Amino acid sequence: MTARLNIMSPEVHADPYPFYAELRRSSPVCQVDPGGIWAVSRYADVITVLRDPQTFSSMAWTERVSPPWLKRNPLAESLFVLDPPAHTRHRDLINPSLSSGTVDGMEPHMRGVAEQLTGPLLQKAAEGEVEFVAEFAAPMAASAVGTVLGLPPVLYPRFKHWTASVFSVSANHHSPEQIATIQSNLAEMEHYFGVYFEKRRREPTNDLVSRLLEGTVEGKPLTQEQMMSFLFILLPGGLETTTTVLGDTMIMLARHPDVLRRVRADHALIPRLVEEVMRFESTAHTVFRRAQRTTELSGTTIPEGAMVVCLIGAANRDEQQFPQADQFLIDREKNHHLSFGHGAHHCVGAFLGRMSSRVALETLLPHIDEITIGPQGFHRHHSLNARGPVSLPLRLGRASN
Repeated sequence: MTARLNIMSPEVHADPYPFYAELRRSSPVCQVDPGGIWAVSRYADVITVLRDPQTFSSMAWTERVSPPWLKRNPLAESLFVLDPPAHTRHRDLINPSLSSGTVDGMEPHMRGVAEQLTGPLLQKAAEGEVEFVAEFAAPMAASAVGTVLGLPPVLYPRFKHWTASVFSVSANHHSPEQIATIQSNLAEMEHYFGVYFEKRRREPTNDLVSRLLEGTVEGKPLTQEQMMSFLFILLPGGLETTTTVLGDTMIMLARHPDVLRRVRADHALIPRLVEEVMRFESTAHTVFRRAQRTTELSGTTIPEGAMVVCLIGAANRDEQQFPQADQFLIDREKNHHLSFGHGAHHCVGAFLGRMSSRVALETLLPHIDEITIGPQGFHRHHSLNARGPVSLPLRLGRASN
């Protein structure tokens, strides 16, 4: 490429995939803007970075989420920024609450939630347009992560505002009004969590918060700050993943009515649909690392101390890993996408995200035989990490069955 690419420019954000393809072809490891960070775009190279925390440290996240105008961000002390073995010790505390067995036990509850959301959505769809993210995807995701954490449903409507602020911290520029909103939302989030911790200390239950309060790391109970750090990553991560998967799935089904017909006829295809959506429109588009020493990757020298960004969205469209990578194919074999990460930092909530997305689609899709995106289009997140839809107006054709 003749000029340094700005991966946050409006042109790139609108459709990053042609730019990602050019990077893979001509500059698989190179500096990009903002800030001259080193971008890694090929699947094999991204795997190399994510597998090697000794060379590429997760501590890079601390800088991304610690702007000078934010006094403290618990996310900067979370699992995101820990390397093994500290990361392993902390992760072991939450693994049992998000294991496949625990998540499978949640399925009847989540199916009930999906049914409760489907009825009003279809009723409104019969009258015109629905706002799918606000009226279905986000509430479904909030119930899933809220159930795991044991948070009261009265807080669920606040999750969206809190999550938006957590993910927007890493953006490069904010207006004074945006800064004030982020500061207020994060302070509110921390306040509510603090109150909830005290309640669970008095009245422990079988939820993740109670288990964290009872857990220890190296023989010591978690501090209030460590507890906050756990929830500041688990809540936004869980909410955003399922919301994004469900929103992007509806977009892809609107664009591929043949796929909608197939998955309605055969629900066994829904897990494949979910995986291909996560590959084709990556749930997370970037992962940051810091080079701990000068190292070479694909013939390019990355200097010690350099900020490295793994372009997950580019790796998930790598032709060397995924034949016909730019085509949406739910019959794809060996779909080892990286939307849930890789290595030590593979998403701890992957089972929950897959289950809640599958159950939501199994419940909703039998009732609709046509999906049309509203004439005004939809809007996506504009951050380095998240690109999922924040609003998604849809018209839904009601199935006769």
